[in-house]
Amino acid sequence: MEPYEEATTWDGLEHMGHQGHWKDLPPDAKDAYEPWLDPTQATPPQRDQFLSLLWISIVECLALKQLNRDPESIHTDGPPNFAGGMASLKIQLSATGTISHLDDPYGTLKQAEAGSEAAGEQDSEMEFSVSEFEEQLQEARFDFHDPTTFAILKRFSQLTGYRVPDPVLNTVLRGNKPLVAFIDLLTQAAKPKPKKFAEVLLAKQKKALDFAAREKLLAEQGLQAHTGTAVPTTEATEANAAGKQKPKYMPLGPNVMIFTRRETQVDREMEVGRWKVIKRELENRGLPVYPVPKLVPAGETWRKDEGGVV
Repeated sequence: MEPYEEATTWDGLEHMGHQGHWKDLPPDAKDAYEPWLDPTQATPPQRDQFLSLLWISIVECLALKQLNRDPESIHTDGPPNFAGGMASLKIQLSATGTISHLDDPYGTLKQAEAGSEAAGEQDSEMEFSVSEFEEQLQEARFDFHDPTTFAILKRFSQLTGYRVPDPVLNTVLRGNKPLVAFIDLLTQAAKPKPKKFAEVLLAKQKKALDFAAREKLLAEQGLQAHTGTAVPTTEATEANAAGKQKPKYMPLGPNVMIFTRRETQVDREMEVGRWKVIKRELENRGLPVYPVPKLVPAGETWRKDEGGVV
């Protein structure tokens, strides 16, 4: 072995990591990269899909573990061949409530290990049931000291196409929450986020108004059932009976209004009903209706050459 000599110049260091010009070398098959998570799936699954795919991920990884195979190999070699008997496997818990192993009453794992195509004939009529999945995962918890847990989470992300956020895992870890609570947190986190802050406030306001209207309706129904007398129709019920109406911006407190865009002077004139008169008089005098673009209300386009709108 040649003795190590410290470099004193940049000669030979034009390309770090290779003795020659590595960028000029032809590509090799081993240089190709295939991501384990499909980034093309834009819409995350719903709660039942999350629940089913989590159960499948747990069963696949625990099956590999019981077959004395590395659960991480599922990303390269694929899951075991259950041959239709996967639904017969039951997740068993340890004394601490964490997922431990699989109960195999029909010998599905032995048949999968032997590669038999006849596996699951006696239970081929069994179907996947979300309620059964939820029952098995109701009290189950992750064991974050077991490497199998991270193989399960990686397989779960691969099946759903949705990367599990770290804050969700942190909440589950610190609160020692069951897997059903994990699915609920994940479903909530996967919902599309509003793009504007005004949409967030409007959503909260609508939720509060709906809750207040529901509580008032329940109170009226309870009073009517208790006294046996008819309760006068409220404004809320009259509005519902009138059919779908144009949504209005409701105040979020005293002197507070929410708008999804910036309000202009024209909008203020429209609110009090003066804009039709002002617009007609401007047009009669040949004056520009909207002298600057910022005064153009929603739904109209400013056109500079005519000093008006399209």
